[in-house]
Amino acid sequence: MSNPMTNRLGLGRQRAATPIMGHDVAGARLTAAGVFWLLVYLGLPVLVLGNLLDALAQLSLGWCVGLWCIVS
Repeated sequence: MSNPMTNRLGLGRQRAATPIMGHDVAGARLTAAGVFWLLVYLGLPVLVLGNLLDALAQLSLGWCVGLWCIVS
């Protein structure tokens, strides 16, 4: 006998939004805090590593690349 709330792969089905005590529960959405942490976890490392690579290229090759050209 199988559970009616799971499919053949054993994964649960997604349900439509249901009212809870007279209120409609909104679906999942990306919030401002979510965008902030997305930028922190993905954007900040890319910026730091990119600037380090630019600095290393400038120091080793003598070429001005990236933001280092604007600063100097």
